[in-house]
Amino acid sequence: MPRNLTIATLWTAAWKGSNVNRSCPGEHVLPDRPDVHYVITRKITTRNYWPLTSTRSAWARSSSSSPTLTSWGDRAMMTPEQLGEYIERHFTRSAYRWERQPAYEVASDGSDYKRYLDGAAEPMWERLDPWLQVLRDERAEGRDRHRVRLFHSPLTDYERYECEWGYELTGAAGEGIFVLDPADHRLPEVMIDHDFWLLDDEHPVWMHYGPDGTFHGSTVEPALADSYRLAQRTALDLAAPCASWWAQHPEHHRAAHRKAA
Repeated sequence: MPRNLTIATLWTAAWKGSNVNRSCPGEHVLPDRPDVHYVITRKITTRNYWPLTSTRSAWARSSSSSPTLTSWGDRAMMTPEQLGEYIERHFTRSAYRWERQPAYEVASDGSDYKRYLDGAAEPMWERLDPWLQVLRDERAEGRDRHRVRLFHSPLTDYERYECEWGYELTGAAGEGIFVLDPADHRLPEVMIDHDFWLLDDEHPVWMHYGPDGTFHGSTVEPALADSYRLAQRTALDLAAPCASWWAQHPEHHRAAHRKAA
């Protein structure tokens, strides 16, 4: 049965992608999600939508460029800024992140992803250094942050970029980075089919993304806490430390990939 969604605002680009005559209000279907029906209560344009900003956008793996949905079922959708505040309040012991998107459209990347594709030697340290210091401080405070990254086969350019200009550095700063390679493991059914955070093993947050990796918002999902905990334990049992996995797979490195191309 289709999921009914009440939406207070709709980003202009999504509005243009609608499959109906864009009358408002009315029930519509997202072009990439035929199982989801939504009701538009207000259209926004470039004149009346507000840009979202977040000083902690790296928390969210999110784009701060534009809002989309403001509700998911009967739950409010958190913006990147609200998500950062929620994590600050509830991350007292541990923060676990499950990532499975082929790529992410993230404002916190700045120009680094393009620079990486263009062959630059290293990231922009003025962008990255403050985040690395946050990770060092968390580790010194005894707070444990770790993530499992599900890779794709073949590895995407963005995943390659994450390994070389992201995970290698954040891992050295104190974050536990683990990877799941689909060539090594068949995913058990208990694995979750979307990105999420699990804070202090009891605060579950569903991260909502579009097909292109654009962040739409996040929702607190108490009913999914047990499923997230089981998926976390399973993923950590199967996953390999990113540093050792990356060292064992030089064929995925940018230099080898560019040479092969």
